[in-house]
Amino acid sequence: MNRADESVDGDARAPALPRIRHVMVCLDGSPVGEGALPCAHSLARAFGARVSLVRVLESVSSWARRAPVDALDWEISRAEAEEYLGRLKERAGGKEQPIGSAVLQGHAAEQILRFARERGVDLIAVASHGEKGITGWTLSSTAEKIVARAGTSLLIVPSTWAAGQGGIGASFRRIFLPLDASPRAECVIPALTSLARSQAATLILAHVVPGPELTRSIPPSGQDLELVRQLTSRNERVARQYIGRMRAHLMSEALEVQGFVEPGGDVRQTLCDLADREHADLIVISAHGSASTQVNGYGSTARHLISHARVPLLVVRTVSASDAQNRAAPRAPAATAPIRGSFFHRVRP
Repeated sequence: MNRADESVDGDARAPALPRIRHVMVCLDGSPVGEGALPCAHSLARAFGARVSLVRVLESVSSWARRAPVDALDWEISRAEAEEYLGRLKERAGGKEQPIGSAVLQGHAAEQILRFARERGVDLIAVASHGEKGITGWTLSSTAEKIVARAGTSLLIVPSTWAAGQGGIGASFRRIFLPLDASPRAECVIPALTSLARSQAATLILAHVVPGPELTRSIPPSGQDLELVRQLTSRNERVARQYIGRMRAHLMSEALEVQGFVEPGGDVRQTLCDLADREHADLIVISAHGSASTQVNGYGSTARHLISHARVPLLVVRTVSASDAQNRAAPRAPAATAPIRGSFFHRVRP
């Protein structure tokens, strides 16, 4: 079955509607690490989810010299961490959105992932960097380990973005959604519409159409180039129809929606550039699209955006049909979808 067939007839293995009921915010006690809190707070309010603030205490110096950890030092550190979380809870919480907290001990990524598994966390929120500050790496070592091993949805907040924010809640006025005509990519739409309504936000639908690849063993003939032109024209036409249908479907639900179809040699970088050009405040993407399997933690496009997006990125992990308890996500009426290999020429609203 190719992707066009999948979009028209549906996929028996289509993912189920993702639900976010429990949001975990990872904190390390630094202002840089707190960058994920405003975004997580706003998302939790939109989804009606409970929030847990988590601080992990590590004793790297003691482990390095293989010396026992002083019990009194640990108790002092724990008390300080609990006081720190208490201040954040008091500032962010309210009767309508109670916030829990936990102080853990051990290796940060290991304890965060364990807490997420044991407490039924649906979304892990983490800043791209923490107390060591912004480095030459796109993610801190702890954030990288969380991304590599988390089985949940993720909210990654670039520390460069967070540095310019203030207050507890974040404002998302323009929400960017990449679509590739697959049920997996569209599965995030129900959660996204709830968020857009709570923020009075404009949705920006984006689809990138890469040019067909030719085997380079011999120079392309005139006939080859004409075939490429025709195929590219067809993909762009069908992509515009697809984004137009999705936009009309969402506008029928009283949402403000813009649609863009772009040619791009590098789909992933084109998405990053388009999000910047359209001044997106938040990017929302499914962990997997049409070209990836759920065996991998995240698809290549999601993984690229995790490392390169300049604004907060919400990566929604979908549920396979075999494990689903909820109905499949509603989708716009479909006719013909872009064939495999096409992912957005430009359509102005």
